[in-house]
Amino acid sequence: MLDEIIKLIEEKKYPAAIKEADAEFERLIFTNRLDTDHEACEKVLAYRVIANTLAGNTDDLVYHNVWKLRFPHKESVELFPGRQVHLLDMNVLLFKCDAWINVFHENKYFDYSERSFSHTLIHRVPKEEIANAINLQKDFIKRGFLVLEHQGLITKRSYHIPAVVTNENEIDLTRLSFGLKEALKYSKDMKHKTVGIPAIGMATNPSMGKKRAIISCIAETLKEFFIENRKKEIPEIYFPFVNINSFQIFKEIFYSFSLHGQYLTNINKKLTETQQKLIEVSRSKNPKFIKRLERLAYEINEDSTILILGETGVGKSYIAEEIHKLSNRELIKFRALNCGSIIPQDLHTEIFGFDPKSYTNVKGNGDSIFEVCEGGTVFLDEITNANLFVQQSLLTFLDKKNIKKEECLRFSQLMLGLFLVQIKI
Repeated sequence: MLDEIIKLIEEKKYPAAIKEADAEFERLIFTNRLDTDHEACEKVLAYRVIANTLAGNTDDLVYHNVWKLRFPHKESVELFPGRQVHLLDMNVLLFKCDAWINVFHENKYFDYSERSFSHTLIHRVPKEEIANAINLQKDFIKRGFLVLEHQGLITKRSYHIPAVVTNENEIDLTRLSFGLKEALKYSKDMKHKTVGIPAIGMATNPSMGKKRAIISCIAETLKEFFIENRKKEIPEIYFPFVNINSFQIFKEIFYSFSLHGQYLTNINKKLTETQQKLIEVSRSKNPKFIKRLERLAYEINEDSTILILGETGVGKSYIAEEIHKLSNRELIKFRALNCGSIIPQDLHTEIFGFDPKSYTNVKGNGDSIFEVCEGGTVFLDEITNANLFVQQSLLTFLDKKNIKKEECLRFSQLMLGLFLVQIKI
């Protein structure tokens, strides 16, 4: 197929060559060869660019890459207050900074994997210069990194951490952490303004677990470096990426190390613990009921109304009290009122209170059950025994969170932490 594209270009049939290159590229996509046959993909795209150029067109690939160079997608994550790392959708070789920080093999040095950034440097930096740097810095393992100069590249120097240690290109996380911190300290002492770090270990480690461990190690090391130098001037740290999947993994894990990410992690952990405790106290094995309890865990710390349905004796009062104990109102009052044990004429007064000025020889201040228990939990048991007037007043309270006391025209605004209603079936 490549021969056909070349032939069409030689015959100056550029539109046909472009069409043939696009068709071949689609075949590579549909046969899942993009990740395995890099050479074929590169050649097809190269010939498509040539055909478009000779035809006087700007190839989409060229346009896209020029646009990305001018306006690379960037996301920043604050690992420590006032300290951010920046993720760029951009080839690291095209990212101009004061220094790159990379990893290489302790024995094979830069020639250990064709997919590594180190291997890319072999074709851009004379081998003699690499050999001289290694010979002159024989203590680079003890020091934590090797300094390499390359005046012919957009970035003139790089620091290489000897963290790749096996024939399988495994990364020693202890060495990575030590070398990264030392290289950053050196960058700070050299007054660097920016450093670029490629997607370390992403191309050479097939295991997702190992990739995540490497990124977590980098994030933790950066956070320690930020804390140690919180009042000092340090370089801005960038992570340029070619692969969008690596970009997303770094972003996800870096975010989990940020203050906001850790806050959400703690919230989710507490939520999970609350769900488990609710399931334990319910003593239920019914999958549907367990799912309802899991959803309930999202509500118990909110100003929510929870409706508990069930026949007499199934433990509605017990569940209500346990929910109160698991909420953030556990230290505030829990008040239960059995509406079935109070005569209808007195129930409204018991729930909504009264104005003591309207009566003589009345003990108490006339507070409603909501006022007595403000900020806590009220549980109204057997609410279906209440008359229509009480239920209407209750609906008004649930809607507006205010009450009108008996014989009193004054409305009282009230915030109640958690309100539990039980209906008898």
